Amino acid sequence: MNNNENPNLKLLILGEPLSIHTIRWVKQLLDTGWDIRLFCPLPPKWSVWADGRWEKVLHKLSREIAPISLLWVESNFFYKLLEKRRTHLGFLTPFFQWVEPYFDRLLGMLWKKKLMETLQHFQPDVVHSLGINQNWRNLCQPMLEQKRNGNLTAPWVYSSWGTDLTFYHGLSPQNKMEVEAVIRSVDFYISESNHDREMAIQYGMPQDRFLGVLPAFGGVHLEKHDQFRTPGPVSERTGLYIKGRGTEDPVGRAMVIMDAIEKLHDILSGYTIYIGAASLSIAQKALEVREKYGLNIIVLPYIEEPEDVLRYVGMSRLFISITINDGLPASLVEAMALGAFPIFSNLPSIGEWITHGENGFLAEVDDTEKLAEYIRQALQDDKLVNRADEINRKIIRERLEYRLVRNKVVAMYQRFAH
Repeated sequence: MNNNENPNLKLLILGEPLSIHTIRWVKQLLDTGWDIRLFCPLPPKWSVWADGRWEKVLHKLSREIAPISLLWVESNFFYKLLEKRRTHLGFLTPFFQWVEPYFDRLLGMLWKKKLMETLQHFQPDVVHSLGINQNWRNLCQPMLEQKRNGNLTAPWVYSSWGTDLTFYHGLSPQNKMEVEAVIRSVDFYISESNHDREMAIQYGMPQDRFLGVLPAFGGVHLEKHDQFRTPGPVSERTGLYIKGRGTEDPVGRAMVIMDAIEKLHDILSGYTIYIGAASLSIAQKALEVREKYGLNIIVLPYIEEPEDVLRYVGMSRLFISITINDGLPASLVEAMALGAFPIFSNLPSIGEWITHGENGFLAEVDDTEKLAEYIRQALQDDKLVNRADEINRKIIRERLEYRLVRNKVVAMYQRFAH
């Protein structure tokens, strides 16, 4: 811990504890000596409870981020009930489906009570909400309610993530009203991009509340990433990594990538194509293309350890991701750090990091022909991908290096210390 860091700062972080972004953000604060609590302000979805892995994962994360406290509502009753449903009481499934809304309401009340108790007993110096939209739920709504009821006396900081401001509100007029209410109510605001900052101002945020642009997942350890890089120039790699989010995800458009891959089957026979985070439609399409053209396509299973993804990206010449909305994707930053030439959607936030034709390509989400052209060029132009690797490593080192970002985050929090 640095001598100038205040060990008496009490920080309440509100975020989804199963999100790797949340865990990475929290981990950068482990050695500050501060009293930090992490709490998800909304209960997990019923499907997560029924999975039976919720508490096991939480206990694993508790060990991973210790000494930071991970708070949650004790769930033994629900856990045991659901375990019995899965193993012995399958015949009662219609009954459980009938009572599900009542369980959800009860869980919501328990979580609200836990949040109120945490604010009253912990009395944090600052409260920090990580993202509004996580799994298409408004995680800021419970804290907004607490502030309106006068239960929040500490400064409230909000970090916008990904689709928070530019897409989530479009799902319904009510969602837009709630997002705008959060922006107007928070005391301080952090964004992933300058574009989101401008959006927040449009929603009514006073400019003097802006604390700066910071990645939602913290900084990048270039030295640690280097162990996942295949030795030698990027141009010698024979892998392609595709982010496989189809339209099952509201912003996913990976089918455009698969259509482009199909058009390029004649030059892809020597490559291994990895498809990560594949939606069902994309996995099915990948199998069809593999069978039809004999391409070496591997649909990666669910990967529990994030570092395992880095191994595939580090073997890849290209990283391709097409979505209709995003902030600063961790996948983009990891591709840049690992040398994979990024081909991403032409979105304002991504354009703040990628200069088209220099250190990556920016593709329109509905132009398969152009995307195929970009992929072909990146496969054939060795100088382009090798030079992009140099540029991207320089960008990471100067703007997103771990210690640089971590020091900015610590300095940001220190302003709230007494």
